[in-house]
Amino acid sequence: MPTYRLGLLFQSSRKTDLPGPPTAHVYIKHHTTERVRDTKGDALLITTRALSFKAFRENLNSLRRELDEIEKDAKRKFATDDGGLKREPKKRTYRDIVGKLPRPEEPPDDPGYV
Repeated sequence: MPTYRLGLLFQSSRKTDLPGPPTAHVYIKHHTTERVRDTKGDALLITTRALSFKAFRENLNSLRRELDEIEKDAKRKFATDDGGLKREPKKRTYRDIVGKLPRPEEPPDDPGYV
């Protein structure tokens, strides 16, 4: 689901020559152009004007949904970007090794077989 007001800025260390791990930020994609007297126009408003608590709560829920969507996207991107570092190989257990060995063949029924 695309987001409207907020976005994810993800910088992969693979695509850029950043040393170390990738970076992520949440940025404002859209804001209202409404001027508010109390803030002297300096504030970027990311919700519509709420004339009731119910409307205000819906604005907050909408922001939460956008943040949840951004979180899912960031989790997926971080999981696929190793930061240019080699990942340690998975530690193998005895069961992993033994489970892959071929089973010994049954000896023939010949009594002279030793």
